[in-house]
Amino acid sequence: MNNTTGECGHISGSCEVWELPFGVTVFALFCLAVNIVISLLINALLMLILQHSPSLKTPPNSHLLNICINNIMLCISMLLSMVGVNVNSVNDVTYEMSQALSGTQLFIVYNSLLQYWGTFASIGYYRQKTTKEPSLTLRTRRQIVSRSIVGNWIISLSLSMTCSLTYTGTSNLMETTLDPFRKDYYLSNTSTFAVEQITIILFILGVFLVGLVTIFSSYYSIFKTLNVTGTFAKNRVTPWQRAPSLASDVADLTVPCGRSYHPADAAAGRPFTISKKSNDTLVHYQKCDNTLAFEDILALENPIRAVNQHKQDHQKRQLQMTLSNGSASSTRSRCPDFTDISLGADLERFQMLKNSSALRNQFLRRDRVSLSSAIRNSVVMFCAYLVCSLPLIFCSFPRVLAAVSPPSRVIALLACRLLFYINAPVYPTWYLLFSKRVRKCLRRMLDSLLLRLNVRR
Repeated sequence: MNNTTGECGHISGSCEVWELPFGVTVFALFCLAVNIVISLLINALLMLILQHSPSLKTPPNSHLLNICINNIMLCISMLLSMVGVNVNSVNDVTYEMSQALSGTQLFIVYNSLLQYWGTFASIGYYRQKTTKEPSLTLRTRRQIVSRSIVGNWIISLSLSMTCSLTYTGTSNLMETTLDPFRKDYYLSNTSTFAVEQITIILFILGVFLVGLVTIFSSYYSIFKTLNVTGTFAKNRVTPWQRAPSLASDVADLTVPCGRSYHPADAAAGRPFTISKKSNDTLVHYQKCDNTLAFEDILALENPIRAVNQHKQDHQKRQLQMTLSNGSASSTRSRCPDFTDISLGADLERFQMLKNSSALRNQFLRRDRVSLSSAIRNSVVMFCAYLVCSLPLIFCSFPRVLAAVSPPSRVIALLACRLLFYINAPVYPTWYLLFSKRVRKCLRRMLDSLLLRLNVRR
């Protein structure tokens, strides 16, 4: 640490000049260089995979592409930080250069900070919208994504530009600086936060609060729609016999001998019968005529219809006469437990129920796997963002580190900024390692590249 006292050419009065320690500078340069190389390679690879894989060109992946562009901008900020720690503001030329580097870094950092937050809020809103209305067309989905990205850029650019212009003039003062990547700083006891600086910080805090409410409300609505937070459709009575070759949802519609089960005491109003086999007591429950066989599917596709049908099951229905399919004047009943006396009707009805149930169960399983994977990736990225960004957000508030000495405050800001720069490689690394679709597209791209190079036949 070099402490000298001299005349501050750009600040009225004399003040002490403090330079960043050499060991801290070397450590910062090493971390920035490694982070730049890894971030550029991984983000470029992920962007290449997204552009050359038709199966990945979906509206939600536009947010991932936007994050990759944001990560590349962070690499530019890291490169400017490496230059800034080696520029000494002793004369007018180097002072103007140092101020320009500080303002550009601050602009990119706060723009990236707001971009990440807005992207997570946009992803949550998109998932909530498509979960409640799965019949949305591809054009509508793209409009939702494009509008959210454009609005996010407008807000982040305006706020980050205002913050950069507000804090650039005092970036060389240790008490109020937000740029830890400088060669030297001035200690001035008269420096205080201006009203404009506090105002812009409060605006940014308000944007973060709005995004936080959007994120939590969106994912709570998603979990509620998928019956994760409620008890609806979770306490179904298991039938007394299941078909071993069918899934659980399909087996709920099956019967032991191809005909619907009607206990002998059903007329007495009891919904169950009790039988004894050796020393075991068996309770056989009667299935009602209009039982929800696909509650999870209805809740996923149309929650309002699922709730209405759930209410209708508890309402008493009037008895209606049904005719046999074997007669010429018969009408086919919509009730799944309709007793048809024609030859082969039981087997045909059982096979139709089995096929339709298996098909719906397959669609449900595919949708649930896709949605759960997307939500898992979003939650992991959001948690990584909080770990890497909350220290920088906390230290950016005025007078938060007032009890800390000015040199320690600058070093703490430098550590928080280096931690924030880890956002650049962590998101694409997660997708390349843990996303099956991305890994599959990467293997295909490598195979096609090797075939073009005549390495593999």
